[in-house]
Amino acid sequence: MKTQRKIIAVTVMLLCMVISIAATQKDKPPLFKNLKVLPKNISDEDLDKIMDNTKMNNIQDQFF
Repeated sequence: MKTQRKIIAVTVMLLCMVISIAATQKDKPPLFKNLKVLPKNISDEDLDKIMDNTKMNNIQDQFF
């Protein structure tokens, strides 16, 4: 009986912690800032492709 109460108490405390953390989360900032050439509303996937391509070009330039 006492063990069951302890389990319930711990579960309630954990649930309260999760709810309070979720309630204090800030909104996400804009996707990307200070983009001079690319559009501000570019998707993560598209930006990653461009950055990977740029990274590969820089690596190739070092070896050739």
